[in-house]
Amino acid sequence: MLIDLVAGLGTIHTIEAVSNVPIPDRTDIRHLIRTLTGTEPDVVRAEAVQEVPGVDLAMAATLTLPSGTTEVRCSMAAGPEITLTVVGERGRLRVTNPTMPHAGALIRLNGADPEPVDRLPTTFDRQLAAFAETVRGGAASVTGGADAVANMRVIDRIYQVSGMAPRG
Repeated sequence: MLIDLVAGLGTIHTIEAVSNVPIPDRTDIRHLIRTLTGTEPDVVRAEAVQEVPGVDLAMAATLTLPSGTTEVRCSMAAGPEITLTVVGERGRLRVTNPTMPHAGALIRLNGADPEPVDRLPTTFDRQLAAFAETVRGGAASVTGGADAVANMRVIDRIYQVSGMAPRG
């Protein structure tokens, strides 16, 4: 659904993804941008806030795409705030809570009143259903091992640009 909405915006000029969720134990870390654009971003700036050496409490990064720029911010101390804003040649999409729509989300397209999204399966339910369909041979996998490796390349590059060691 989200991929289709973004595709309807035409050439993407900017994306801003924010994931600020306070995590008390700071041990669980979770790339939306590659999936939505189908392109490989280049990391041009990254800044980490480290609570202890080598552990990022917050990260802000600027990435370039073939058609524009992307800002990524995440924090395990600020928030809660999980938003996605995509600006394309044909419009603007703003989604509140894109990673947990089952808990309630709002979609605003081109400045219209926000449309509530609720009663959706969890993202984990959707992942399991897609996996089962792929295993049954009925659909191609949306993502796979190569995609996971490409995500880690971007994440590692963000760490490197911020002055931290890559996770791999």
